[in-house]
Amino acid sequence: MVKGLGRTLLRMHLPGVCLVILITCTMSNDRDSDLAARLTALGLGQPLLGELLLREGPEGELVAESADGLRFRVGSMPATDSAIARRLAEDQAVALLSLYREVRSPYPGPLSNRQACPKSLSPRPIGRAEGLPAFAYKASARDAPGVCTPEQAARSCLLQFRHCRGRLLRISACFSTEPPETVRQAFLALDCLHEATP
Repeated sequence: MVKGLGRTLLRMHLPGVCLVILITCTMSNDRDSDLAARLTALGLGQPLLGELLLREGPEGELVAESADGLRFRVGSMPATDSAIARRLAEDQAVALLSLYREVRSPYPGPLSNRQACPKSLSPRPIGRAEGLPAFAYKASARDAPGVCTPEQAARSCLLQFRHCRGRLLRISACFSTEPPETVRQAFLALDCLHEATP
């Protein structure tokens, strides 16, 4: 593949509104080094999770995939100090856990007054780094959390947070099968790059 830059200009005409979207794609032979450069820019070390290819993700999110179904994502948000990072990470953890909490049934009956996800599908804490939470949970085929039936639980995901270079990083890795303990440990070992002091 030849290095190059492809641009596509899309126009959508709505009544009285013209929306112009510029989509930019980068094609490169050296996609792994692109991933390494993007992770370094975020202040995060290279993951030891296999060969990953960078692909376009939503705004502000780095997405990489492997041939065997691993999907690695890094989202970031400003967090000037560790207290703010801790609060933001805890807020995101509460949002994740709330997807699985017990709620009143929309159609209560004698047998189904409340609905809850089985404990086997609920997020499990897998450690804390720098006071920030980490979880293992089941997700849909599109890596969406909140699945409550075994039929929906197509993927196994790991999630952790890191505070690097004034930003809170939300790091997830989703697998087609349950990841072995060695992969889980490699994921949890991801850490911020520390600046060398002269």
